[in-house]
This record gives sequence, structure tokens and C-alpha cells, in this order.
Amino acid sequence: MSVRRAHDEVAHNDYGLVGYGGPCPPPDGQVHHYVFTVYALSVAHIAGTHITIGKLIAEISPDVVGATSTIGKFRLPLGS
Repeated sequence: MSVRRAHDEVAHNDYGLVGYGGPCPPPDGQVHHYVFTVYALSVAHIAGTHITIGKLIAEISPDVVGATSTIGKFRLPLGS
């Protein structure tokens, strides 16, 4: 379920879709790391749509007042 407020904006992911597409680790059973970062900004809105993550980070950098990250690890079971 996705809950959005009127001011929320969602970018396209690596799948070309809006929202989180779930993990997609390599098929060889290797552990893949997923970094999730949340930014606190001093502004309520960032202009722009259909931008890359690099452009987004550059756009918000002057307004970041805090950030935190966590790393999730996931792998496919061998033979799947």
C-alpha cells in the first residue's frame, strides 16, 4: 500500500516505474547491498520532475540539514 500526501512527489526507479520495485540481487547467490538514505531538507519543495538521482542529490545538497542511511542485504537462495 502506498500513502501519499498532496505535496509528495515520487521519482521513477531503475525499472522505469514509480515507487519501490523490490530487491533484484544477482542470480548467483551473492549478497547484494541496498542503501536507503533519508534526507531532512530546509525547504518544503524541490522543483523538477523526471530527474536522475545524481541531479536530485545536486539539487537538494544546499538544503540538506540532516541525513541518515541504513543498509539492507539480500541474496537469492542458491539454485533459484
